[in-house]
Amino acid sequence: PVLPKNLFLNMGTRNSRPIIPPPDVLTKINTKSKEFESIKLEFKELCTTSKNSIPKETFLKYLSRRFPSFSDRLLERFFIVLAYNNKNEIVFEEFVQAKYLLDHIPPEPTIQIAKSADDFFTEEDVIYDYRLKFIFTLFDLDFNNVISTKEFEEFLPCLMQDEKYGHIEAEELKDYALWFQQIREFAFIQFDRQRMDRLSWRDFRALARCDLTVQNLMKQITPQKAEYECFTYAQAIQRKNEKKKFKKEQKMKQNLQQKTDVKSPSAQ
Repeated sequence: PVLPKNLFLNMGTRNSRPIIPPPDVLTKINTKSKEFESIKLEFKELCTTSKNSIPKETFLKYLSRRFPSFSDRLLERFFIVLAYNNKNEIVFEEFVQAKYLLDHIPPEPTIQIAKSADDFFTEEDVIYDYRLKFIFTLFDLDFNNVISTKEFEEFLPCLMQDEKYGHIEAEELKDYALWFQQIREFAFIQFDRQRMDRLSWRDFRALARCDLTVQNLMKQITPQKAEYECFTYAQAIQRKNEKKKFKKEQKMKQNLQQKTDVKSPSAQ
């Protein structure tokens, strides 16, 4: 459906907040790693008009290459959430956060972090939770930490809209509006625990376990391991170790064969 151009401009005056505290991001991405160096290099390449920031249009083009199936409205919302300094540009601190949320894969996903005495979760669980909070913030149009019925119903079409099929006749649009309203009503009946016509972060986490639209968005913003440098590096190390092991076994066989050959004449 065609959405109003000012959809994200009339929903309150609050600014976006970082999904993750900026200092914490640097504990997730080692500043001495190849990944961080790659982020710095990519940031410099995208800074077309300034050395210290990426223009909004350039960043939107970058997002459209990363997510070619997303509508322009959804990518615009991505920018609003990620540009938490409330400027028409992306600075390095924001770019690092964006790369962590949209591209990072923990190099050692089996490491466990203690949450409490009886509860453990992996780095993959941590970043999944951050990405889910990012999706929650996409819905929270006025950044007040809850999703109202109006916000839910107005943002939902962005997740289902493709620019190629964006122009729909007015009568058809009414049918879609009724459908979105029914989806919203069902979601709030099921997951609005306090019955206040709003979803808290806890409510949204419960909804995400059942909502296929949210799950599909999560799948699309989660990079595939095989595409990522840290996973490719881990695979290379594994192949190298396997090669070393094979050579060691071959050498042991040769040494054993040589000892057998030496003993053979005396045995005769």
